Amino acid sequence: LVLDGHKCKIIHVSSKIRLLTNLRELDISGCLLTQLPDAIVYLENLEILSLKHNHLSTLPDGIERLTHLKELDLSYNHEMRVLPKVVGKLKNLHKLKIDHDNLDSLPDEICDLEHLHEIQAHHNHLRQLPKALERLGQLEILDIHNNELRTLPHNITRLSALKYLNIQGNYIESVPDGFKKNRRYNNKRSSR
Repeated sequence: LVLDGHKCKIIHVSSKIRLLTNLRELDISGCLLTQLPDAIVYLENLEILSLKHNHLSTLPDGIERLTHLKELDLSYNHEMRVLPKVVGKLKNLHKLKIDHDNLDSLPDEICDLEHLHEIQAHHNHLRQLPKALERLGQLEILDIHNNELRTLPHNITRLSALKYLNIQGNYIESVPDGFKKNRRYNNKRSSR
């Protein structure tokens, strides 16, 4: 189900959405939504949830009930200053897009997402990464360019599946030794 707000402005999603129990993909992008209905947590077969280009600041209580969710896109929600810790309970999440929000940190609970393959968290205000980052053993893509990072945790070199790391546009002076040897990162200076 695609409700594209770029073509029509949707400011409210009915709680009757809970009746769409077999829904696999929901795209409510480009709307003027400031909150989601609590009923969205009853879409337990949902695999893809795109909420980009809205005005969301949080997610509804019970979002962890979306146990089949593989992709969550919260990009361009400028009111999103804190990623809810409950995102760490979305155990089957493969892709998390939280770019162009106003996040200054990521919750440690994100490291509980053992199936996570991709994090797009660029263009935020991140100052540090979660301490237990190495627990993301399947992470292949970590795009954190254009943030406010000054260092990378040394355990980032333990991300054995990591194929792409973009850290350009941060304030990082040096990278852990493991990256210097493998050259698995992009740290070109760019203007913000």
